Amino acid sequence: FPTADDLVALYLEPLARLPELSPVIETGARVTGISRWGADKVRGGGREARPFMLVVETAGGIRRDRARAVIDASGTWRTPNPLGAGGIAAEGEAEFADRIAYGIPDILGRDRALYGGRATLVAGSGHSAANALLDLARVADDEPGTTFIWTTRGTDLVRIYG
Repeated sequence: FPTADDLVALYLEPLARLPELSPVIETGARVTGISRWGADKVRGGGREARPFMLVVETAGGIRRDRARAVIDASGTWRTPNPLGAGGIAAEGEAEFADRIAYGIPDILGRDRALYGGRATLVAGSGHSAANALLDLARVADDEPGTTFIWTTRGTDLVRIYG
């Protein structure tokens, strides 16, 4: 399975260099808000007919752009779920933050030394957790002492197994 770095280097960057796409791709920008132009949370009549308003931060400042459609593929990369129930951090989570990897670590590559020969807890029931488990199993085949425990909030694993 490709890592996020692989996806960027092997797919997204070559795609962005295509002459048909490169003039309309902007890098170094971060969308920090999306709403409907001229609408607010209280008065929502006709929202579906209004264009989207994007708040965009760049090195040059903040601007507002209009868009007919928005595809939100942001995931939770910068806002991972805490390990505790109810949307709060688990007891001890803040104290051990330097030993917790949120997101998708490169277990078979760059981060391998952090996982080989150690015990690792994988928390989650999504594809990121499943990929981490598969990678840890491969590391365990090569490096004695590599163990892992998988924990989920519930018992329904249909998202992983289909």
